This record gives sequence, structure tokens and C-alpha cells, in this order.
Amino acid sequence: MREFVHTYPYLVFCLVGLGLFGGLLMHCPGQRKPALWSGLLCVPFGLSGAWLVPVYWDPRLVWSIGRVGVEDLLFCFVTGGLVWLFSAWWWRDHLAVEIQMRFVSGAYAALLVLGLLCFGTAWLILRDPMAAVWMAFGNGTAVFLLLRPGSWRLAVAGAAGFGLYYGLSTMAWIWLVPEFADSWPAAGRWNAPVGGVPQGEFVWAVTFGACWPSWMAYLFRAEVMKEST
Repeated sequence: MREFVHTYPYLVFCLVGLGLFGGLLMHCPGQRKPALWSGLLCVPFGLSGAWLVPVYWDPRLVWSIGRVGVEDLLFCFVTGGLVWLFSAWWWRDHLAVEIQMRFVSGAYAALLVLGLLCFGTAWLILRDPMAAVWMAFGNGTAVFLLLRPGSWRLAVAGAAGFGLYYGLSTMAWIWLVPEFADSWPAAGRWNAPVGGVPQGEFVWAVTFGACWPSWMAYLFRAEVMKEST
């Protein structure tokens, strides 16, 4: 088991996160459905590994197609679910959601295309995949907050909560399994370590933590009821 952990630290890191996600779901029954949908809708972003490997990072994968591993899909499911719970936690008993699949599927597809266009344009200009990701997240957050201004609290809580969780958990995992740091052999200018973690990871966690709950709040028509304000 120890050899497996040190050989595939990315997979085990994802499995630990999956365990945390499951535990939080048990203590937040009112947000189980949106949290699970948030995770599922995030899964396709695991395909971004095709762009980020090896120019930003290159983890050891158990099994992959091209440059995308099953770990990438699991990572996106876990992070998509966790970031919703971190953002919704303070209002979990007063956060109303209305998930209508026809609206969710149509709006998700349209906004996904717009996001990819933003990402692609930023990449062509900046020639830096991670900077393009952050620009897409930043622009996305602005758009989603315009579409649903009341979701600003979820965006702030997501950025703070997920940023703190991801930064600390990644630092702890690198301390426990130093081989995990080898996942970022070529992070370029974003590779300067903070507690062993490339600084780009902190920026990613904060920008993702703000953008994703804002998007999901729009798709789920989430509303913090007045009793909690």
C-alpha cells in the first residue's frame, strides 16, 4: 500500500478528497443534490489535461487516454463538489436551489462554449495555459455575477474556503508524499514554491473557487433566503 501511495500520489490525493466530499455530504443533506451536480458538471474539465500536460504539469497516471487520466476526471468531480459545499456551507440551511435540467443543460452548453472561446483567445495572446485559465475564470466570475448578482457571497466564500482547503491540503500531501511535488516539473514562471506548492496552484484555487460556485448558482437559480441575512 505504501508503495502504491508513493507511486501514484495524484490518484490517492483525489481519493482522499473524495472521502472528504462524502463526509461533508452526510453533514449537509440539503445541499447534496446541487453538490453532486456541481461535481458531475465539472468532470468534462478533466479533459483540460490535454492542454496542461506537459507544459504546466505532468503527474504519474494509473491509466490514461492520450494525456488525460482517470485521475483528472475524478479530481474535477471532487473539486466541483467540494467548492460548492465550501461556498454554500454558511447558508446551507437557507440556500434555495431550483435545478431544471432543460435550463441547466442549455445554459451549461452555451456558457461552456463562451468560456472555451475566452480561454482559447487568452492562450493565443498570452501563450501561457495557466494564465489563460485564470483569465477565463476571472471573466467568467464577472459574467456570472452580472447574471445573478446575489451569488457574490457564494463567490467570496468559495474563493476563500476552497483556496484555503486546496492550498493547505496540497502542502500537507507534499509533506507526507514528497513524490507528489514531481507532478509540476515544468510549471515555468508559476513554479516558484510556497510551502512546496507551485504558486500557480494557489492562484488557480482562488479563481476557480470564485468562478465555479457563481456559475453553478446561475444554473441552479440559487438564492440565499432573507432569513439568513
